[in-house]
Amino acid sequence: MRGKNNSGFSVGKGILSLFGTGFFPFAPGTMGSAFSLVILLFLERALPVSELMRASLLIMFFLIILLLGTHLAKTETSQKNHDASWIVLDEFLGMFISALPLFFMNGFLPWTGLSFLSFRLFDILKPFGIRKIDEQGTPFSVFADDIIAGIYALVLTMIIYSLFHA
Repeated sequence: MRGKNNSGFSVGKGILSLFGTGFFPFAPGTMGSAFSLVILLFLERALPVSELMRASLLIMFFLIILLLGTHLAKTETSQKNHDASWIVLDEFLGMFISALPLFFMNGFLPWTGLSFLSFRLFDILKPFGIRKIDEQGTPFSVFADDIIAGIYALVLTMIIYSLFHA
């Protein structure tokens, strides 16, 4: 995955930066999360209707992205900085987790905003052990802190969804 062109930009960096989104001049994590929503909306429309097939494909997709991202964080970054600000593939996985139930509910679109805001809140504030995971500085922790933030956002989104659909 080190297929670098003359500018030093590699395929691996393209993937880790979510097709260059991570190089946005301000708030790259928020931009990566917003772009993730666009990808997830297309994915939601493209997946089969069968819930079992949908769930199976989503799990496989998540695991492939996590394994690929962890590998690329190890090979495309320095030992000192596995979690550079331009790496936003971790935001994609966090958004993926926070939006996961929305793939199985009616009204995907209205709840994506809450999913997005909840994820950004937990990702930025890093409460309830997220900061401790983030500080580990390993290729896996680059993704683990966002996955945990995504889980917290998922729970908050589902609680609020349940209150409105009780």
